[in-house]
Amino acid sequence: MDRSRLAGVPGLAVLDEDGIRIPTATILRVWELVSGPAWETGGSDRVMELWRPGGLGVWDYLFAVSGTLGEAFQVASRRLTAIADPADRLVVTREDDGGATVSWQGPYRDHPDYPVIAEFATYMMLVMASSGAGRRITPVRVHLPHRSPAAPGHLMELFGTRRVEFETGEPSITFARADIEAPLPPVVTGSRGRRATE
Repeated sequence: MDRSRLAGVPGLAVLDEDGIRIPTATILRVWELVSGPAWETGGSDRVMELWRPGGLGVWDYLFAVSGTLGEAFQVASRRLTAIADPADRLVVTREDDGGATVSWQGPYRDHPDYPVIAEFATYMMLVMASSGAGRRITPVRVHLPHRSPAAPGHLMELFGTRRVEFETGEPSITFARADIEAPLPPVVTGSRGRRATE
């Protein structure tokens, strides 16, 4: 996409300012501009592959300093407004087998770009979990709210599982108990470094 198309989007002036959240209307406008070229060049996975941990400031930090992924997602769910619309919610539900499902609940279900936003939000949770664990995590399953594409194989490859289910309501990703409860590798942050739950 020609970056000059972003120049007229109101609200992007705060992009490099810490502590200021980009307005929701601005984020949705950027999604509108990005989604067309994204689908033309290989689908939403192209957008997702461009994103890496580290761009979300203190919210990313939670996954580096928590004791387990379960703790990280619990804290991250309470601090989601640092990076998202106040109407967004991250809900963590423990499964009967000890695993955990992380669901994203956003107020954009009727937006034309909701499918790509839902895929991105779900993939972001997987990448954050893998980054915090220091290894690639394979989810138990992934739920996406939209219809299955004609060839869903690229999404199965992207998420690392064949258990990608469609038309399931809110986007969510389920992690195994072993991944949720395993201690995260220590992060050296200096003599005053502390974990998020301490």
